[in-house]
Amino acid sequence: MDEQKVKEIVDYMVERGTESTHYGNWKFGLEDDLVQFSEMPAEWLLEHKDEIYDELLGREEVAEVDEDEENGVHLFSIYFYTGFCPNLSDDE
Repeated sequence: MDEQKVKEIVDYMVERGTESTHYGNWKFGLEDDLVQFSEMPAEWLLEHKDEIYDELLGREEVAEVDEDEENGVHLFSIYFYTGFCPNLSDDE
């Protein structure tokens, strides 16, 4: 179940991120965004954050992933290849 749940979470992150970004990147908070989507406790997500990270890096849409912490929330900052982002802004 863990592997399937990780894949489900990563699918959501990639789909939401590529569809929502106007600049090619999107941030997800582990303890808020992903708890709400996955309905998994924050502790479970923290235990599986390395698997989520690795799965993200394996996706063809993902160029780079940074991890950070802001106000006690673990963040994934995902940078997508722009060819997968249909709503890019013309503002540079």
